Amino acid sequence: FDLVTTAPIRDLDKILGDDAYLEIFEFHNHLYAHADILGEEISLANLHNIPAQLHGIKGIPDFNPAENFTTSLLNNTYVRDFTYNSLFMDLRTMDIIDYHGGIRDIREGILSPIGPAELVMTPSKIIRAFRFKARFKHKFSPDLEAYMRNLDKNSTIKSSDVADQLPRIFIDGFASEGLKVLLDYEMPMWTGIKTLKEIRADKRGANVPVIFLTGVSSTQVVKEAISLNPQ
Repeated sequence: FDLVTTAPIRDLDKILGDDAYLEIFEFHNHLYAHADILGEEISLANLHNIPAQLHGIKGIPDFNPAENFTTSLLNNTYVRDFTYNSLFMDLRTMDIIDYHGGIRDIREGILSPIGPAELVMTPSKIIRAFRFKARFKHKFSPDLEAYMRNLDKNSTIKSSDVADQLPRIFIDGFASEGLKVLLDYEMPMWTGIKTLKEIRADKRGANVPVIFLTGVSSTQVVKEAISLNPQ
């Protein structure tokens, strides 16, 4: 599980004491930590603030877009993907803190973004939405459903996003359902070859087994697919 803290990451070794093995690392110019506390592996991060593109949007709490971090749990929820992974647990009281109806959405089987889909759905979140839908067999909220049915043909996907998220649709035990979802929602920005190129561009996807099926008769396309080592 993950923990969020308002304490400076660099001071965590002093706070956690000698019983915790702590590894501090930098990602996208922010500090994070992995800790082994009494045999449990835990990730720790500071509370990231609301994304700047949501500043001034009706219904979004007022915030300073120049501040990357916050002490507000509510503000931090707007960094999360969907309502049901924006739930917090207070470790002192074991109470669940639910700002956006995540528990309700879990019970009703609805995958809903936090904020307007057209503003908050990044390429990585798009792939995660397909993965969650396949894994849990949940429905998209009306707002998210409309957005996913009209994906921008010019969207670009980072190789790291594809290599991390897309293969997990097929290797986490729900490949059949994942394939149905991907076929149901036409994704014009991803051809099979483009997707495989992105997967192979990341070291984590360098050796992911891929079966390539195509009805294309072009010899050039077939050669290009073979050159990507589909295995």
